[in-house]
Amino acid sequence: MTSHHTQTVREQAYHVLVEASNSDEYAETLIENIASEREARDLIRLRYLVTTVIRRKLTIETVLNQFINRTIEPDLWVLLKLGAAQILFGASDHRHADVNETVEVARRVGKPHWCKFLNGVLRNIDRNCTNESPSKFASNVYPAQTGDELRLLKRGHFPDPHKDFAGYVSVAFSLPRWLIDRWQNRFDQEQLLKIANWFLSSSRMCLRVNLNKVSREKLLTLFAEGDSQGRPGNIATSILDIETNSVTQLPGWETGLFSVQDVTAQQAAATLNPQPGETILDLCAAPGTKTIHLAELMNFEGSIIAADVSEDRLSKVRENTKRCDAKLVETVQIGYEGNDFPAGPFDRILIDAPCTNTGVLGKRVDARWRISPADIQELSQLQLRLLTQAASHLKPGGRIVYSTCSLEPEENEQVIEQFLKDHSHFECSSQKLFLPGSPSDGGFQALLVDQR
Repeated sequence: MTSHHTQTVREQAYHVLVEASNSDEYAETLIENIASEREARDLIRLRYLVTTVIRRKLTIETVLNQFINRTIEPDLWVLLKLGAAQILFGASDHRHADVNETVEVARRVGKPHWCKFLNGVLRNIDRNCTNESPSKFASNVYPAQTGDELRLLKRGHFPDPHKDFAGYVSVAFSLPRWLIDRWQNRFDQEQLLKIANWFLSSSRMCLRVNLNKVSREKLLTLFAEGDSQGRPGNIATSILDIETNSVTQLPGWETGLFSVQDVTAQQAAATLNPQPGETILDLCAAPGTKTIHLAELMNFEGSIIAADVSEDRLSKVRENTKRCDAKLVETVQIGYEGNDFPAGPFDRILIDAPCTNTGVLGKRVDARWRISPADIQELSQLQLRLLTQAASHLKPGGRIVYSTCSLEPEENEQVIEQFLKDHSHFECSSQKLFLPGSPSDGGFQALLVDQR
């Protein structure tokens, strides 16, 4: 990536998108690498532009392809998508300026020969947009920022929702068709739309209050005094809808009064219910948010082994536990095959298993385009292996919570079913599938109890 100090936000978004398309790096990682170079307001705009282009890739490309009849070089294709994203999803009264400023990016990156073509295509897309707000889905209707905000094109580009509902949801909400086909077999149309709609955005920021140190009401008061409003969530530890440009600038961050964690994820450690003085294994622990929650539930008394395969990721665990003064946590690096497993035995084990992340595709915008049906099968084998290995390090009468951010049965219910077949002395005390938007991110959690 070239020097950033003189770059406009659009120009920098273009460079991030080009780098993301030419590497295995996640866009969010690339943004974090340059976050210190931007003011908070510019960083928000940069993140919005980059994530919108990636999140709405299928919608954008479907519209662009109606106006292009020649081969496009990859970097120009990136800039076309950046321009189209602003026209299709941005403020309608700013579309003319969005075109001009996107064309200007071509000049600034030394590609003036792109300008005429870029301008022509983006003007055609602008002319195809209307300012009308339709009330029903159609082949020329698509959701903007949410499914409640529909926009109308003069010409249809998408499958007819009455004839091919799955195809329409896939293109208009920008999700892989194979994934929509899978979900359509399990969820009705209302549920499917609720899931797809939730994934149109990064979803609401949710905080978990450290009740050992502060009450939720007191923390909300501290936020309000710093001009950051929030509201209580639907479980006792949660705060929703925080108004802030930077969570690290909120009062109480440095002293561990709260952590950023979705409502669904907050319930994993609570389901394990660790007790003060116990020895706990947190498997696949990075970045350590659930580790800290375990420590809080134990009143910071006992021992937690936080294990992961990546030393870089374990450094984030140490960073987070230090911020929250969780001195009972020790980090341990294990191998990809689960070798070098901490010996234990443990009173309780939390397994936050590697998965396809199909329950959190709003937050992890790149993931929807990186996963495949083959990944589901491959990961399910890894998940069962991790669960089996963990069980061999559990004390008789101990408990395991198996947790994923996936909606897929192969990674969830079927892993538990196979495990129980192989381990007759275990019982599944509870299991739950959380659907995205009901009212938080999606995922799965099962509580397994050793009956010996």
